[in-house]
Amino acid sequence: ASDVYKRQLQVGDEPVRLPAQLWLAEKPRACEVGERRLGPKDRELFEEAKARELAQFLHQEAMRKVRDASERAQALSSGRVMNSRWVLTWKTIPPEEREQALRKRREEGAQTTISPAGDRKAKARLVIIGFQHPDIGSAKLKTASPVLGQSTRQLMLAHAAWRGWKLESCDASSAFLQSEPTEEENEL
Repeated sequence: ASDVYKRQLQVGDEPVRLPAQLWLAEKPRACEVGERRLGPKDRELFEEAKARELAQFLHQEAMRKVRDASERAQALSSGRVMNSRWVLTWKTIPPEEREQALRKRREEGAQTTISPAGDRKAKARLVIIGFQHPDIGSAKLKTASPVLGQSTRQLMLAHAAWRGWKLESCDASSAFLQSEPTEEENEL
């Protein structure tokens, strides 16, 4: 077998050999942090990162705690409960921002996600196992994510250059949680 073809998929009765390049989704996992391999101090940083992620979900009302045992039983019997998992990563803090990160670490005390050296920050994302969604394949399930396209980005950059504008970047915290509700009528 050629090294180019690393995977094989069965489609009906026919095996289909897939080029290794099609499996790019497996590559990012290499940067994920294995929780079992963490030392006690790093584990504390990731526990705080998890707490912050859950707080964002609760604050944006993307999820809530089950009220009682009957609601839990109803949810489990509905067939609409989906599994989730934590994706843990380290975000590198650039050298020019480390002094500021260390100040923030001192201010936050035990509730910090910044490493003692100030060179990295623990990030935790709670992700739903999407292929388990009960409405997958249904036209009523909206799966599109409005993101900036490459041509739009290039147009914006060209316009900014033409106008002589200075560009800066920003990040919207938990932006995906701040959209209009689309699944509120469907309990998951």
